[in-house]
Amino acid sequence: VDGRVLFSDSQLRALNGQITLTLQPAQVYEAPPNFYRLFQAYEDRDSTFSVKGGEVVQVLSEGKEVLNVRSVTDPSAVGRIPMAIERERVTMVSPFGRGVVALVGASAVGRRTIKTLMLQYAPQLFATAVPVTSREPKPGEQEGREYHFWRKENILEKIRDHEMIEWGDLDNQLYGTWAGEVKDVVESGRLCILDCAPQALPYLYNSSFKPFVVHIRAPELEEAVQLEQLRPKIRSKEELEKSEKDAEHIATTYAKYIHLTLVNRNTDVTFKKLLSALEDLRSNSQYMPANWSDLSSAGST
Repeated sequence: VDGRVLFSDSQLRALNGQITLTLQPAQVYEAPPNFYRLFQAYEDRDSTFSVKGGEVVQVLSEGKEVLNVRSVTDPSAVGRIPMAIERERVTMVSPFGRGVVALVGASAVGRRTIKTLMLQYAPQLFATAVPVTSREPKPGEQEGREYHFWRKENILEKIRDHEMIEWGDLDNQLYGTWAGEVKDVVESGRLCILDCAPQALPYLYNSSFKPFVVHIRAPELEEAVQLEQLRPKIRSKEELEKSEKDAEHIATTYAKYIHLTLVNRNTDVTFKKLLSALEDLRSNSQYMPANWSDLSSAGST
């Protein structure tokens, strides 16, 4: 509104004088990931909205007898279709053939920076799951941007129901990643980029997420000590030794989950190598566990 971003009705109502509103359709992936393929054509006689048989629509909301939908090929084409129209639920699939890219590695190895670069590079292809926390919002924080602010009881319930990919406790407050948030990103047709602890890999390693797991590690100790002199904040040799030990633990303990290992000497170079690996997934044949495929049991007796 007048060049400012507003986040609530109350902010809009508090404005005085003449204002200018700019409306534009949200991207398909920014709306609820509720997609259906229609088995028959339909034309709304009260409007110009129509759909063809076989067309995929996105359901924005539901009424008693109608569905408010829009076309996925033209997000500005919005209309209503009968609730009773014959349809099937479909999901968007990432062009990379995977649902999640899991970045794992020792502390301070650059995972978070690389994740940020990916999200900035192509938001139409890459997204992430907003973590949850039981603490109160800090000044300037907004629900759904930095965190989802949940009651501690709600997070504990998700933990008991095995719906948390990872979680932890800091200053008597809970933090974690809810599986439902990751699934929402996957169903929006984008790759969910996670910077997670390796302990989360057994939870993620299934057909729901189809993760591509990347182990990011520092170079060997002697080289790491030299590269450290170029950083604004230099870590001690003992810290680098611990990082190397942790990286080796990840490499051996979680070897069966790891698809790619990148040695991070330069963040920009590592970022480009990761993009190249993902492009290979998109353009070449790839191999995944057979039980990740819906066809794995086809023809079995």
